[in-house]
Amino acid sequence: MPMSRRTRQVTIVAALVILTPIIAVFYRVAFAVGCPDISDDYAQTRQAWNDGDLIVVMRHAEKCEEESSNCTAGNNPGLTVDGIVQAKQVGHGLDSLGPGASDTYFSPALRTAMTAHIAVGTDLTEAEWLVKDCRVDLRQKINAHKQNARNLILVTHSSCLNDLLDPADNPVIEFDSGRDENSGISLLFRDNHDQSMETIGCVLPVDWPARNS
Repeated sequence: MPMSRRTRQVTIVAALVILTPIIAVFYRVAFAVGCPDISDDYAQTRQAWNDGDLIVVMRHAEKCEEESSNCTAGNNPGLTVDGIVQAKQVGHGLDSLGPGASDTYFSPALRTAMTAHIAVGTDLTEAEWLVKDCRVDLRQKINAHKQNARNLILVTHSSCLNDLLDPADNPVIEFDSGRDENSGISLLFRDNHDQSMETIGCVLPVDWPARNS
């Protein structure tokens, strides 16, 4: 017997309720193919942070577009409301790692500057090399700025993350970090003290541990 129109509507709604979480999980997993997950409950990340050996290479949070109603049009856009939330989530995640000395460098673009100030706070250094020259030998620049027993945080752009190479000159990530859903994503590494970095994984703003967790 054919279903009534109302029955079909109820069935469709019920299916969407059931499938939406599944679709969301698939979406989150699919975009990050080629980016190692943080699968150790952040134990390795916390240890690297406590040792002053953590390197965080972060894309700025979600930026304003000229057509957005809550953004100022211009050639140097800042963050959206959601982008500010993302930057705060990263800050809470860094806080949750515990006390630790760190140096933070950010690209002079407004969106990276805002991300760095919201996520990290004070004692920041503006760095032209994180916007103009980051696509060339970024790994060598990281080695040059990483200080012993001090964590290093870089707030930069997706093009820099995409072009970051490992010691064998292969891309560190195998996905496009410039997609909208990757705003605020961080690549995490451990300094091996021999001019090399061990990849720990990648983390989105929403997936950082909560403050004091």
